[in-house]
Amino acid sequence: IFFRVCPHNAPRATPPGQPDAVTARAPGSAAESSNRPLHVGMYETRSYWDARYTQDGDGCYDWYLEFESCFNLLPDHIHGNKDSQILITGCGNSKVGPLFHAAGFKNVVNIDFSAIVIEKMKERCSHCPGMQWIAMDVTNMHWTPLYFDLVLDKGTWDAVAYRRDQDQIKRMLWHILRVLKVGGTYVLITSWAPPDCLPYLTLLEPFWDVDHRAAGWFAVYKVTKRRHPPHTLCLQSMEPNPHSVHALCAGMEVLLLNLGQDGPSG
Repeated sequence: IFFRVCPHNAPRATPPGQPDAVTARAPGSAAESSNRPLHVGMYETRSYWDARYTQDGDGCYDWYLEFESCFNLLPDHIHGNKDSQILITGCGNSKVGPLFHAAGFKNVVNIDFSAIVIEKMKERCSHCPGMQWIAMDVTNMHWTPLYFDLVLDKGTWDAVAYRRDQDQIKRMLWHILRVLKVGGTYVLITSWAPPDCLPYLTLLEPFWDVDHRAAGWFAVYKVTKRRHPPHTLCLQSMEPNPHSVHALCAGMEVLLLNLGQDGPSG
């Protein structure tokens, strides 16, 4: 079930349940970090990921969802258009990009700020003509505006927002909004529950619409761009209002109970 975020309709989240096989893939979870040294901000640093991808060799690893589940989340206008321009942020060594290509989508761009994993994936996927692998930071993307039909974020938010640095989160969202075409979709798959995530996503509601769905212990947000922001928009003027969003989330409880649910679990 997707819920439109508006003054009378916002999702409520309950704390994540016990870790399972998928939970072990969450950046920052106890299961994910149990065999790795943990230090503050490790998931947002290039040095951590460079070391990790050097250590992990040439394997593949997918956070949260595999390709089929991601594919089922896509809006119809992407399913029906194999010429869609697709951007996968923080791609790492995921199989999602190559599987998009195998499904007939030839305009797939994979970015990650670790040049080490980009070079590995570029070599591994040299048989996929048209697919691009680029070392680039999602908080500072060098694309022309209005370029992509779809931006897919599968855990990148969790790494970028690991220290809950508001300026860092704002920069990422601004760049995603900027490169999306009007009518394009940003699909965010994250462990961040609505009361934590929505204050940021709804910052840009004048320019995009936000829908949310619980998916087990984590959440999926589908954000559709409806108009392009003016170039004069000031990032510093964008301030989250968590109190307002928490009030909206609390107002959703009655609807969820009427639907016979205890509430989304992530």
